[in-house]
Amino acid sequence: MKHRTVPAMITIVVATATFFAVRKFTSQDVQRTPFTASLVEDRYEGSAEIPHYTEFQIYAEKSDGSQVRLVNRFSNESRTWGVMGELVDVPRSILVGSDPWTQSKTSYPLSAAQLKYYSTPRRNCSKDAQARHDNVLGYDVVRDVFEVSEDPESAFRMETWAAPALDCFALRVVAMRGRLVGKDIVPTARTVREGIWVAKGEPSDSFFVVPANYVERKPSEIDAEFYRKYGRHIASPERMPGLDTRYLSSQQNR
Repeated sequence: MKHRTVPAMITIVVATATFFAVRKFTSQDVQRTPFTASLVEDRYEGSAEIPHYTEFQIYAEKSDGSQVRLVNRFSNESRTWGVMGELVDVPRSILVGSDPWTQSKTSYPLSAAQLKYYSTPRRNCSKDAQARHDNVLGYDVVRDVFEVSEDPESAFRMETWAAPALDCFALRVVAMRGRLVGKDIVPTARTVREGIWVAKGEPSDSFFVVPANYVERKPSEIDAEFYRKYGRHIASPERMPGLDTRYLSSQQNR
């Protein structure tokens, strides 16, 4: 199987909101639903039916809203698999991204609005009262669609199927980028993520631990360490000042 070069931890922290669309929800409940889910993500080139890359993920969420996504990813540079992580620790009011290839972590304090978002239960998974429903792993799921199509040559569409019983966690996600033809997208790239199993109940605390030997680094330091070890940058040099500014600004609120 062909493996895609790893983009490293910075991509996880910075791009999460791109792939997992943030929406507003309302609920009268006072506690999140704790659970653990395993997912498989397949990536396709163009209209291919066989993925060129596959990875497995674990997502776990506590009743206080703390959550973690652990991604088992392959690095062409080191020729090894590693577990990248993004942890939201509600009691500590912090988001931590972790990268196994540089043994780095990057921490961002959470604002009051972010804390409210993560800790508030969600049951209304779509603003569309007529949204389509389906069933994934025995859970009722509701379809929602996010689109960006200002440039018809590089349109983006993400379809999520979220479970109200799991605080609108998406048990199926289909994202594609490509050329817009009418209302359809002729894909140049497509990603499909789907749940394999779900277990309700408080998840293991072991999922929420960042390795003790990981060093706190700002984005440019992670890039420099990755380049030192593997001879490749994880982001374009033009992006680094902006990433560092965001990181350093956030530290003033810690």
